[in-house]
Amino acid sequence: VEERVAGEMLRAFETSAGLPLNSIVPVARQLQLWGAGLPMNVLSEAPCVLDVASAAGICGDWLVDPSVQGAAVSGIELAEAIARHASGNQQKDIGIPADFDRCMVAVSSPACGAFPGVPIEDAVPPVAGGGGGRGGGGGGRGGQAGG
Repeated sequence: VEERVAGEMLRAFETSAGLPLNSIVPVARQLQLWGAGLPMNVLSEAPCVLDVASAAGICGDWLVDPSVQGAAVSGIELAEAIARHASGNQQKDIGIPADFDRCMVAVSSPACGAFPGVPIEDAVPPVAGGGGGRGGGGGGRGGQAGG
């Protein structure tokens, strides 16, 4: 599934950017499917991460808000940062924490996949920060929680 989804996303990007299909060959990639994620914390630094020296970027709901809207906002912010970098207008890194021990904050949204401001009656987020790690209960790195 990961190969198929990653390929479809890459081809869609090439099409939307007006590039020939199969013209982008990633050096590395990591795809995290939604089934393994339930962010309880978000990065406090920025809505995306861009390391200008290595031309590497990260986007995702865990950088903004654990929701579809959070993922979209993060992706748009990264796309805009890449465009600024490509035109020479983005010289500084974005979102790289100065203090990795204090760069995450508890989420405020009601549930993964929710849109902020839309009430969900029976969805109460778990309390963040109470058990080490970043929550979720899964094994991380694409693992799924048992059960």
